[in-house]
Amino acid sequence: DQSPNQAYEHPERTQYGEGIIGIFCRFGEQEGFYQPFIWVDKDWSMIFGHYMGWPKKLARVHRTHLNSFNPAMSELGQGAKVSGVVDRMGQRVFRIGVEIESEEPGDTIPGFGDRCFMLRHFPAVGPEIPETRQLLSLKLEGMRVGDAWSGKPLLEIDDNANEELDLLRGARLIGGHVYRQGWTTTASAQLVHDYSR
Repeated sequence: DQSPNQAYEHPERTQYGEGIIGIFCRFGEQEGFYQPFIWVDKDWSMIFGHYMGWPKKLARVHRTHLNSFNPAMSELGQGAKVSGVVDRMGQRVFRIGVEIESEEPGDTIPGFGDRCFMLRHFPAVGPEIPETRQLLSLKLEGMRVGDAWSGKPLLEIDDNANEELDLLRGARLIGGHVYRQGWTTTASAQLVHDYSR
């Protein structure tokens, strides 16, 4: 549905929680962002990701929401602490957070080029139905970043079967950022490489 009023008429179709562990990467001269680990809390987001090449899994995703009008909470700014958690199948997957130290211009936030990469994989399910394995590129346009803060990072990865995050446990953390970001995507993805041929 391309209705410009969808966020008002059906907010449940336009909002969802998402936890991502991604990497900056390059394919040839194209710089971008690849997300090998994604957890979402809505089935429609997971299914869309499956067809596009994002490896999404269903999970419970929670983030800190500060309300400066609540006397028990601080406002977003120096000294505030924010975090997000992903829980799947009754177990914690990871927790990430930032203890905010300073405000910074949005253009100093680490970028990831103007595109994201996706790997679509549909295994062969019969002798006449071949495997599909394709690397796609999706262009991002009109990217805006604002309300940016930096500070002390936190990353806790729990022991959780079938999440494949063991190699990231004990990683050296070099910085943490909190910011708002938005963009639009182009109408279609591009096939970068077909590994199934």
